[in-house]
Amino acid sequence: MDPTNANTALASAFVEELARGGLRHAVVSPGSRSTPLAVALWRQPEVEVTVIVDERSAGFFALGAAQASGAPVALLCTSGTAAANYHPAVCEADESGLPLVVLTADRPPELRGVGAGQTIDQLKLYGAAVRWFCEVGTHAADDAGLLHLRATACRALAAARGEPRPGPVHLNLPWREPLAPLPEPGAVSAADPLALRGREGGRPLTRVERPAAAPSPAALEEAAERIEAARAGVIVAGRGLGAAAREPLARLARACGFPILAEPTSQLRCGPHDRSLVVGAYDLLLRDERFAAAARPDLVLRFGEMPTSKPLRAWLESAGAEQIVVDPRGGWNEPTRRAATLLRADAAAAAAGWAAR
Repeated sequence: MDPTNANTALASAFVEELARGGLRHAVVSPGSRSTPLAVALWRQPEVEVTVIVDERSAGFFALGAAQASGAPVALLCTSGTAAANYHPAVCEADESGLPLVVLTADRPPELRGVGAGQTIDQLKLYGAAVRWFCEVGTHAADDAGLLHLRATACRALAAARGEPRPGPVHLNLPWREPLAPLPEPGAVSAADPLALRGREGGRPLTRVERPAAAPSPAALEEAAERIEAARAGVIVAGRGLGAAAREPLARLARACGFPILAEPTSQLRCGPHDRSLVVGAYDLLLRDERFAAAARPDLVLRFGEMPTSKPLRAWLESAGAEQIVVDPRGGWNEPTRRAATLLRADAAAAAAGWAAR
């Protein structure tokens, strides 16, 4: 923790706690009001910082980083309309279930609504598109203030990772002068080692344990019976699966003889797994009315988000097939309104369980 002044102490404790909780990447759109957090992120050895001046570009860069890693990515901007330019990426993160921690620096309350520059109403700026919003507040760099910042960091990461569905969180952080790391003797009054350094051994202040997402044996047995009885089935692999699901889905396809219609972002089109049953050109195939009419499944196993292909969506709806949807992120990912089962379970575990059966 940097005790140079109150802002450096609070910002460094906050960022240290983010790093202890597993944050490894931050995207910064620089500005004066965000200086305390930007400097703290830059100094934190575990966090890789990418500087992108244009906020809209920065938002979508962070979105891609969260998509690629599956881990929370911090996104920091200064006060004013800079934060509004993050909104499209926040909406995408909400719909896609991607973990973003959006940090908007703000003017302190006494400078709001009085015509101060770079000031807009940033409270709940992103509306219902975030999993959690917090006006972090202006706090002294004492035991209570530092613990508040550390606890807020822990909760933000937990909410972004998913309780149960991952997505963006928004923390609005107002800062008073000085914004630069200028020495202020006596500005830090903390004495509690927990507030100053956090818990020993690099452990987060509050570690959040997520419940196991393994499917129940009964759910696996029931679905396995349906798979065995199917005349013609298909596996649809959408966004949000991750590399761990590749081999289990390939084994499941071999075991039941179903082709895999793989969305580009499913990560199943490429990789070391068996891709002999992976169909990447399904969008083109299903635009052929004769093919679409002839290839009608009676069972669909759908993993992850619904693919964006319009012909595929229309085909699934018109086929009238029974659908089993595996959604590890806890959403209601069912636009066809035809699913017989929504299984809130890990995709790799479900696929492996069915393949074994």
